Amino acid sequence: MIKSSLNMNKDIPQRRVGKGTAALVLVAAGVLLSSSIYELCLGDYLFQRLGLPTWTDQYNPHGAKGLHLTPYFFLPVYFLAFYMGRKFNTDFGAKIGKTLALIMIILMIFFTLFVTITSRFV
Repeated sequence: MIKSSLNMNKDIPQRRVGKGTAALVLVAAGVLLSSSIYELCLGDYLFQRLGLPTWTDQYNPHGAKGLHLTPYFFLPVYFLAFYMGRKFNTDFGAKIGKTLALIMIILMIFFTLFVTITSRFV
């Protein structure tokens, strides 16, 4: 006998929105605030308003140069997202939030090592 489409949804486990969902929200907020779109970075604006530097050589007379610090300010947010996604992994969006947080952490480590190693040859 053919099941109706309403009964088929009962076979799929529904995940609830909970604390683990915050992992996905934290990663999304971290990426949006730490990335630049058309030379505009919302995180830069936020940290400048708080009086924090956004570049390592910000006061260079030739413009901001050096390492962009804003993504590193959000590194603890990515660790928190990874922790919440791992601890509350049954909630909606927790697994993808945990995975994206881990990817962001690995990329941050890779780019830090890349910049550190290549700056010696410049």
